[in-house]
Amino acid sequence: MPYPIWITYAWSDNASGDFDYLVSLLAQAGIKAKDYRIALAPGQRMWDRIASEIHAGDISGWAYLVTRESLASESCREELFYALDRVLSKGDWEFPVIGLV
Repeated sequence: MPYPIWITYAWSDNASGDFDYLVSLLAQAGIKAKDYRIALAPGQRMWDRIASEIHAGDISGWAYLVTRESLASESCREELFYALDRVLSKGDWEFPVIGLV
C-alpha cells in the first residue's frame, strides 16, 4: 500500500496496549496505520480534520477494530460514516472498508 490505512477504534480498546500491538503487527507486515492521533493546526477542529483525513486524505483504506466498545462509540460510528461517505458519495470503489474482528 503506498499510503497508510486509517484504523478506527475505541480508546478503551487500547487501555492494555492492544491497538498499539495491532499497529506493530501491521507494520511488521509492511502496512502502515494511521488513527485519530493526528497533528492539528492551531484553531483547527479535531472532527473537521478527522473527516478530511478519512474522506479526502492520503490513506489507502479504512479499517474498523470491531469490539463491543467500538460499536457502542458514537465517535467510531462517525468515522465509519466518513469512510462510507468516501466510497458512496465519491464512487471511490478502490477504497477498501475493512472490519477487524
